[in-house]
Amino acid sequence: MTSPGVRGSQTTAVSASASEAPAPATGQEWLRGLDWRQFEDLVGAAYRLQGFTVLPTSPGADGGIDLVLTRGAERIFVQCKHWKAWQVGAPVVRELFGLVVANRATRGIVVTSGTFSREAVEFARQSGTELLDGPAVLALLAAGYADRLGVSGQPSPVAPPRADATGTPSCPVCLSPMVLHRARRGPQAGSLFWGCVRFPGCRGTREAAPGTQLPPTQRQIVRRRRAGRQLLIGLLTVAVGLLVVLPISTVLLRSMFDATTSPARAVQPGAAASPSTSTAAGIKGVGEQPMDIAVDAEGKRLYTANYVSGNVTVIDAATMTVADTIDTPGKPVGVAVGGSTLYVADRDGKKVYAVNLKTKKTITTFSTGRGASDIAVDSSAGRLFVSHEDGTIRSYSTTSGRPLANLRAASGTSLAVDTSEHKLYANTGLGSLYIYGGKTLKRTAISHASPGGLAVDPKRQRLYFVYGSQLRERNLLTGNERTINLGVDAQSVAVDPATRTAFVADANTSDVRAVSLK
Repeated sequence: MTSPGVRGSQTTAVSASASEAPAPATGQEWLRGLDWRQFEDLVGAAYRLQGFTVLPTSPGADGGIDLVLTRGAERIFVQCKHWKAWQVGAPVVRELFGLVVANRATRGIVVTSGTFSREAVEFARQSGTELLDGPAVLALLAAGYADRLGVSGQPSPVAPPRADATGTPSCPVCLSPMVLHRARRGPQAGSLFWGCVRFPGCRGTREAAPGTQLPPTQRQIVRRRRAGRQLLIGLLTVAVGLLVVLPISTVLLRSMFDATTSPARAVQPGAAASPSTSTAAGIKGVGEQPMDIAVDAEGKRLYTANYVSGNVTVIDAATMTVADTIDTPGKPVGVAVGGSTLYVADRDGKKVYAVNLKTKKTITTFSTGRGASDIAVDSSAGRLFVSHEDGTIRSYSTTSGRPLANLRAASGTSLAVDTSEHKLYANTGLGSLYIYGGKTLKRTAISHASPGGLAVDPKRQRLYFVYGSQLRERNLLTGNERTINLGVDAQSVAVDPATRTAFVADANTSDVRAVSLK
C-alpha cells in the first residue's frame, strides 16, 4: 500500500482513500495523550499493516532504536520520540543515522507526536532519513486502518465488527482497532477490557474474553530472555561437571551433584535490603498528568505541575495528602521552588511564572521565546534555569527577570541545581550528564547517565535519576551506584535531603510516591 506523507528527506503522496479517512477528534492531542508504549505499539501496528515484520528492541540495548522493520531485503530502524519530545532536534536524527550506517540498515525513520526543528529537517534531507511529525503519524494510522477495513476511508455502518489476523477486535462504534487495557477504578478494577484507539474521540469498549492476557512489556521480555540464558548456562555447567567427574567415582559424582543443587548455595551473601517505598497512589485531588515535581523541604510541601488539568497541586509531604491547588495560566510542564516563590513553566505559552506562595499571585513573568522542557532555580545565586527541546539552556535573573547566559546541552534536558556549590546538572534525553560549575557556569564534565528525570542531594553529594520503574542513586564522591525499584513508570523526581526521602511522579497514572533513601 502507499506510505503516508513523510516529513523530512522524502515525501510520498497519500492515497485518495487514506486522505479521506477521518482523523481522531482530538488529532495531535489524542496522540500526545497516549503513553509511550501505546504510541510505539500503534506505530508498529501501522507498519505491520503495510506488510512489514515489526521487531521490538530490548530496552537499554538498542542505543536509540525502538522498532526494526523488515520486508524482503529491507531493514529499517525506527525511533519513536513521545511524551516530552514536543520538538525533536537534529542530535536525535544524527544518532539514528549513525546507527543505520554502523549496522548497514536500509534507512532510518524518526516518528514523533510533535514536530521537528529546522536543523533536524535539513539533516534528514541530506542523510536520507524519514521524519514523521504528528500530522504524518495520524495519516499513517488512518491510511493503514482504512486499507485494512477495505473501504475508502469511511467504515461501513452495516459492516459487523470483526477481529484482525492478530485477534484484536474492531471497535463496535467506529470499527477502528482496539487496545487492551486494565481497569484501574470502579467495580471492574483489575479486569481487562478492549478500548478504542480513538479514545477520547470514540469511547467504544468491549469485554475481554476469559483467559485474555496483557502482552508482556519489553522489560519482562528482557528478563525472561536473561533468565533463559542463565538457566541454559547453568545446565551446561552441570553437564560439563558430570562428564568430568564421571570416570572418577560414582560417589564423588553424587556428592558433586548434591553440592551443586543444594538450595543453600543459591543464596547470594551480602544482599542489601531494598529501600522501603510508601505510596500515595490514589490520593484525591492530585492534578491530571503531573509532568514535574518539586519539594520545599523547609515548608514540608510538594508541588506537581499538571499538564492536562493546567494547575499545580500542593501536597503535604508528611501526610502525603493534597493541601491546596494553585491555578496557573497555560499548560504547566515544569515546577521549581526557591524560598517563598514557586516557578512554573508554561510550555505552550512560552513563559515561566514566578508565583508568591503566600498570596498565590504571579509576581514576575519570564518570556522564554520557546517552549520549556524543564526548569530549576538557585535562589541564593539569583538564577533561574530553563531548558528547551532544541538543547539550549537559558539562565535568568530571579530579581530583574533579564536573561543572563545561554548554555548548550542536547534535546530533552532535565535540570537539577546544587545550591550549596552552585552547580548545574543537565541530564539529556540521550543519557548524557552535563555539569556546569561555579558562578561562571563553565561546563566542567560530561558523563553517561540514564535518560529521564533528575534530582540532587547537595548535603550527601548524591544524584538521582528516574528511568522507567527504577530510581538510580549515584554517589558523586565515589562513583558507586545503587538501584531502587519504584513499581511505577516515573518521569520526574525530587529529593528532601533533611528526611532523605525521594518523591516521584508518574504522569501516565497521576501517581505520586515517597521513597525512603535510608
